[in-house]
Amino acid sequence: MRLDDRETFAELLAGAKELAKKHRAYVIKLDPDVPSSDTAFAGMMRSFGFRAKEGGKNFEAIQPRYVFRLNVEGKTEDELLAGFHQKWRYNIRLAERKGVTVKICGKEMVPDFARLMVVVSRAETPTTVTSGSFSAASTNFSTGTSMPRSTTS
Repeated sequence: MRLDDRETFAELLAGAKELAKKHRAYVIKLDPDVPSSDTAFAGMMRSFGFRAKEGGKNFEAIQPRYVFRLNVEGKTEDELLAGFHQKWRYNIRLAERKGVTVKICGKEMVPDFARLMVVVSRAETPTTVTSGSFSAASTNFSTGTSMPRSTTS
C-alpha cells in the first residue's frame, strides 16, 4: 500500500474497526514506520481521527519514536565501529569480552526476541508490550527474513 492511498487505508481501517468491535476493543493503535518529514501522511492520519503520541523516545509505544537505519553495505567492521560514539564502541567490546555473540536467525527466534523485548521494556518503563505482541509478526516474516540474535557463551 502506498502511504498516500486514502481509499485503501479507509478500507483497512473499516475492517480493523469491525474486528475491534467484534473483540470488544476500545482503541486501534498504529505505529507506522514513516519518516517524520512525511507531513502528508500525518495529515491523512489526523483526518481519520488518529493523533500522534507526543514524547516518548524509546519503547513507550510498540515501535520507538524514531528508527535509525545504518547502511553497512561495503563497510568493514572497523569502519562501522569508527562511526560509533566512543561509549557505544566500549559497550560493544565489553559485550564481546563477556561472551556475547550475534548470529543471523529466522522467524523461529521470534519467541526469544519477544521475551527479550518484554524484559527490556519492563526494565525501562512499565509497558503494554507482551510476548503476544510479537506472535503475529512471526507469521508475517517471509522465508528470507532474518533477525539478529545475541547470545552469551
